[in-house]
Amino acid sequence: MKAAHEARRAGKRPGAELSSAQKMAKMRRWFEQNEGFPPCRVIIFGFDLGSFWHDCRRGRNKELFAAALLELS
Repeated sequence: MKAAHEARRAGKRPGAELSSAQKMAKMRRWFEQNEGFPPCRVIIFGFDLGSFWHDCRRGRNKELFAAALLELS
């Protein structure tokens, strides 16, 4: 929690150092372990997983999102 606070003070968003592919791998792991959707504005796996999920649904990272959906089907 302290690291997230320091990152925000420095003007960096938590998870900014993670690539989209790394975030997608963490999101797939979350869906394997949980039911429902990840909450927004909650730092999970070092970044805002809910916002990443929301952005994917809105069309960002189309190729990664489509590939993840195919693997889960």
